[in-house]
Amino acid sequence: MRVIVAKNTPFDSHMYILANDKNDCVIIDLGGDISIVKDLLQRENLNLVGVLLTHCHFDHVNGVKSARDMGVDVYISTPDSKLIESSEGTLAQFVGTTYQPIFDYKTFDEGDLIVGDFKFKVISTPGHTKGSCTFIIDNLMFTGDTLFKNTVGRTDLPGGSDLNMKNSINRLIALLIDDIDYKVYPGHGAFTTLKTEAKFNPYILSIKND
Repeated sequence: MRVIVAKNTPFDSHMYILANDKNDCVIIDLGGDISIVKDLLQRENLNLVGVLLTHCHFDHVNGVKSARDMGVDVYISTPDSKLIESSEGTLAQFVGTTYQPIFDYKTFDEGDLIVGDFKFKVISTPGHTKGSCTFIIDNLMFTGDTLFKNTVGRTDLPGGSDLNMKNSINRLIALLIDDIDYKVYPGHGAFTTLKTEAKFNPYILSIKND
């Protein structure tokens, strides 16, 4: 599985393109200009089969209308789904950026999610939003704005919850097995591993001591 990282400026969020050996791909968090992604897809000769969203915020969903216009299915968790139907729901209007809503999308809940030949395990990880989720495929973990290197996502926005964040982080750490580690691809910032965060992340260390 190849992971190609595209940067969404000016909001500094990551857009992840996952490609298999058939040259099919999915995008996790299409938060930026679709033209950036189109250029990458053409250059890498990739066929886009779906867009998966870790949560509803504008810096992770701003390109979804363009994806739907291309005929590509967009997937979002059930709790966050209605929020991508408006600028208010995605928080776009609060920062003065434009957002083109979509009303035709597919929803999912915790469990297996199959998109084309890609099979993801979905972990519900509310805290940043009510519908925040983490996608796992092979040993790759895409945490959105839940888990970052050395920290976690903010919980002071609409739908956020300190208690939910604590429970979600504990759920992710519980996935660790001695001989398996996960590469963590967060919504912003540096990449890391789950074992590294379990050992050094100040937030995780603090809740272990609660």
